[in-house]
Amino acid sequence: MAVATPWAHALARFPLSNWDTQAGFNADVPLMKFHGMAHSALSGAGSGELGELRLLPFYDEPVGILFTKSLSASPGYFRGVVGTSSRNVTVESSVTKRAAIHRFHFDNSFLGKRGLSVVLHPPPDSYWGYELLDFQLDVKEKEQLLEGCSLSEISGMSGAESLLCFAISVDAPFTHSPSSASAQLVFPDHPQTVNVRIGLSRTSVSYARRNLQMELEQAGAKLQLEDVALAARQCWEKALSTVSVEIAPLSRRRVFYTGLYHSMMVPHLLSEHDGVYRLQRRPTNSSQMSKMKGEVFKLKDLDTKMPQAKTAGEDMYHTFSLWDTYRALHPMLNLIHPSMSAAFGSSLLEIGRQWGYLPIFQLLQSPAHMMEGDGGSIILATMAMQGLVEPSDAFTVLNRTRRLEVDERKFLDQAGFIEKDVLHSVSRALEQARADNCVGALASNMNLAKEAEYFHSRANLVFQHWDPQQRVFAPLTHSHEPVKLTGLARTDVTDGYMEGTALQYSFAATFNVTEMVRLHGGQSEFLQALDYFIYEAPEPHGVMDLSGNLHGLSLGNEPSMHVPYLYSTQGEVNRTARLVDKLVKTMFTSRPDGLPGNDDMGAMSTWAVLSLLGFYPVDPCSGYFVLGRPFVSSASLAVPGGKLQITVHNQGEEHMLVERVSWNGRMLNLSKPLLAVSELSRGGLLEFWMTA
Repeated sequence: MAVATPWAHALARFPLSNWDTQAGFNADVPLMKFHGMAHSALSGAGSGELGELRLLPFYDEPVGILFTKSLSASPGYFRGVVGTSSRNVTVESSVTKRAAIHRFHFDNSFLGKRGLSVVLHPPPDSYWGYELLDFQLDVKEKEQLLEGCSLSEISGMSGAESLLCFAISVDAPFTHSPSSASAQLVFPDHPQTVNVRIGLSRTSVSYARRNLQMELEQAGAKLQLEDVALAARQCWEKALSTVSVEIAPLSRRRVFYTGLYHSMMVPHLLSEHDGVYRLQRRPTNSSQMSKMKGEVFKLKDLDTKMPQAKTAGEDMYHTFSLWDTYRALHPMLNLIHPSMSAAFGSSLLEIGRQWGYLPIFQLLQSPAHMMEGDGGSIILATMAMQGLVEPSDAFTVLNRTRRLEVDERKFLDQAGFIEKDVLHSVSRALEQARADNCVGALASNMNLAKEAEYFHSRANLVFQHWDPQQRVFAPLTHSHEPVKLTGLARTDVTDGYMEGTALQYSFAATFNVTEMVRLHGGQSEFLQALDYFIYEAPEPHGVMDLSGNLHGLSLGNEPSMHVPYLYSTQGEVNRTARLVDKLVKTMFTSRPDGLPGNDDMGAMSTWAVLSLLGFYPVDPCSGYFVLGRPFVSSASLAVPGGKLQITVHNQGEEHMLVERVSWNGRMLNLSKPLLAVSELSRGGLLEFWMTA
């Protein structure tokens, strides 16, 4: 749970100790450890990353108690009660783009001195946090101001570094006692309420001070929390209003708009009002492999290792969880928020120019060797083909990225395949094939025949992994023989596959569904394999990420999210409709546990949003959405060319089957139930007729 505005820098959230999930929050637990209000997080990542710059409303206690039932929140606003054994404090928080405001109201029964702790250390007990490498903290009692920066290495993220600078204005006089990377403030006047305003910057203290002044003061007067919360809510209303739906029941409407809300958290704003930002410089003497990782350094080296740069006018964004978001989130944003997508594309281009490549994962100001594949190339190539970024600029970065001799890419050019000794060899091969195919498609669009042939040919190398006897993409030995998967190795996670099973990845070659069908033995055999996978196969065991299980399908994790729509690719739209109907009704609710898996920067939420609208991108690079079972009665989407109107006739809980579909009055052929992104982007009327 974090207070934020769409795609902004500032957020406020409470990091918690681990519970039975990595993220640490459980609404059913009445009392939870409270480590303060922090100012960074990863949205729905399933682990307690980050948590920089914490404020605790106690000067003498390192941890408090959060009373879970006291929590209330709305877009841009949070309220909750925290305390210790002898005192309670009501905490309220809101944010602007680059600043945060907190109100601490001390209960009348509050015993002892009232105070506040400002802590730069990482929150304890988090699943993944950070290591504080260096800091600067200046306390100015007369000005009632604290300023400084923290420099941290993010745990589990291959040396990714984070710089966070701040200017903290406290509206009550205080004395302070410093300690290592923290300051304990005591309020001698014993105030009932204390307001704390924070300007944030990932560039410098001077920019943090400027953001405090520009965003939390107007005409010399300090904004109150109510003003900030109202403005934050208006930001959300504007962003969410690009999609208007009629959908029943109310709980499903909540699922839809909660999902849409989650899809607008990440990436985060990096640049300042004038376009200045910092991005870690790649070491000039780096090895091929270290290109994919960050470099550890200290604040004194900041201008050398993380120099300032300036955009040409557009905003710069950071934190691209590329393995998660290339599949559906970015295709959706390309359609309903093209101007934001263009800004994200420009940011990826600039990252590619400065680093010489697109990273596997981009975190804060650094590359991160997290997950696998090359989702960034798929995102950027797709944007180029849809006119959101300049194709020639994109291809320059993409061509360099795809030809890097790093990770599994070096094996594709050297040996023509990835052998089993490489961890996750099969899933890596499939992810790289998707990226090669997408960059090849862009090259074809640009009439670059030689480059297109190179990338398409390399993409097709993945089909060497297909073993017709086992009917899966199998790991290959050094002598090019498929590894025999014995026992439950086809249906449980093994070393050949990232967060998925051999059976799940047997449906992963979405860039060439025709070939995938042929390898299964033809359309009939392919459909039989899907039926077995979804309705008969054993449920996978032993890995937390494989959640939302329906026999072999794990909807709660990315490798399986497209699978329900594979029926539609074979003209079986109503087999997709039945399955999507079942999944939506059984796995998505408005309760705290209402998603079947980690949201992963909006990936899972986007599946819900698109599925409720009635379509999904099986191959995000193809330029098509595949039809499914809509749950809306009507919808209006703001798209580049105007309005995309969706009308569903005879909508009902039992009317899950699609009888016919028309686009601008023209009946679609349901044997090929595809919707071209280029047509949808121009606006028009999409009509469904449903039946039982």
